[in-house]
Amino acid sequence: MKPADIDEIIEKAIEAFEKRQRLEEKIRLAQAKKFMRSPREILKGDDDE
Repeated sequence: MKPADIDEIIEKAIEAFEKRQRLEEKIRLAQAKKFMRSPREILKGDDDE
């Protein structure tokens, strides 16, 4: 077992946490886009009726 610098461990943990948050936000945005339509798509759909 190597000696570990506590500040380095904390820094790595924070980086991992922030990376995970960015990934989860990216997933949430992608899921939201499935259910949302752009105004252009909505207007294009109205012309067909």
